[in-house]
Amino acid sequence: MKTWQRYWLYATVIFFSVHLIRDIMQDLRIYNLLSDTLVKQDLSKTPGWYWRVFNTYLIGTIEILFAGYCFKKGTFALPGYLTIFIAALFITVWSFYWVFL
Repeated sequence: MKTWQRYWLYATVIFFSVHLIRDIMQDLRIYNLLSDTLVKQDLSKTPGWYWRVFNTYLIGTIEILFAGYCFKKGTFALPGYLTIFIAALFITVWSFYWVFL
């Protein structure tokens, strides 16, 4: 595994772990600096469970699992490239949500 790939996987695990912790605190209504950062009132007609299940828990868990798999096998391969694709998709969906919804 190349150095940039290892750094990418570390950054992915850190970001999505913090993001999962933040969203769990929001769902439990624990308000602090972390859980109140970059929060926007949801004006979309999309059900709340959709955002929580798919955009938070599923994506974050898959990213962490793929990164862990790459670390365990010692190779970047397809799961590593999927982490890049999922992260790019996550940023795109979040940007669309933040700007247009």
